[in-house]
Amino acid sequence: MDKLDLINIDTKSSEYHFVETLMLSSFPSDERRDESLQRRIVDDDDRMRCLVIKDGDVSVGFITVWTLTEIIYVEHFAIAEAFRRRGYGKLALAELIRMSNVGRLILEVELPSTEEAVRRISFYEKCGFELSARPYVQPSYSPSKQSVPMSLMTYGKVGKQEIENAVKEIYKMVYNV
Repeated sequence: MDKLDLINIDTKSSEYHFVETLMLSSFPSDERRDESLQRRIVDDDDRMRCLVIKDGDVSVGFITVWTLTEIIYVEHFAIAEAFRRRGYGKLALAELIRMSNVGRLILEVELPSTEEAVRRISFYEKCGFELSARPYVQPSYSPSKQSVPMSLMTYGKVGKQEIENAVKEIYKMVYNV
């Protein structure tokens, strides 16, 4: 495993069931869309890409990303439990950065209030991300879901104004607020 492939898929792909199952097991309900809406966006919104992470013929995880004006927004990223702590996450992010034309990314992370959240933030920091001091709340995905206090992390040279611009775009494009 020197290099992973990130392959753009839609819901017709044989890999989509793997992605959907991993998303459901990796993210609490308030941190993801309902499956039917997620499928519609994957198939119909060309600003969003659903990327399955492959090590040869084996699917090890997925990343969903949105192309914003100045930056790439990583909405969801998960490695299957059987493949965690083997370096797949770091390689997948490196490949995503290599693939992106802008070389700058932004993502949401849980507040550092649990051991798992602290470990996740540390992982991203080891991958070159910086924790933003800007207060942030992930809007609810639907009226039946709750908003979630989060933190933002950025990769690359991302200034305060670019973070503000990205948050406005994320709120409008991803959460429809």
